[in-house]
Parts: sequence; structure tokens; C-alpha cells
Amino acid sequence: MKLKNTLTEYGAISRIFHWLSATVLIIQIPLGMYLVDMDFSEKRLTTENIHVTVGISICLLYTSPSPRDRTRSRMPSSA
Repeated sequence: MKLKNTLTEYGAISRIFHWLSATVLIIQIPLGMYLVDMDFSEKRLTTENIHVTVGISICLLYTSPSPRDRTRSRMPSSA
């Protein structure tokens, strides 16, 4: 398996990033549920800040275009 993306398949870096992101998202769900049951305190504010920062970071990383997406947009259509 190659490290970088090709026209036909994703590389190792993209696959590792994908599964790492999926793991972080799965952790975010129970963390959010845990926040609902917490009383207002310094611990809750810290946990909430971590939860929000991680969530926004994931959104920003997923909206950035990958080299594979740019290559596909330049390919001629088959129609």
C-alpha cells in the first residue's frame, strides 16, 4: 500500500486519518452525554471546551479538499 493517494485508491495516510477521525467521533458522543449530566463547575467547562474544540477541528479538517478531490474535478466527464 502506498502512503499517498492515487487516482484509483486512498493511501495509508488517508486511511489512518479516516480511522483516527472515526475513533475521535465515537468518543465525542459519550463525552457529550456525560456533559449533560454534569453540574455547572470548572470541570464541566473544561470538558465542554475540549468537546467543542475537538468537534470543530474535525469539521474543519473534513471540509478541506484533498489532492484526490482536485484531480477528479479536472478529469473530463464520460458523458
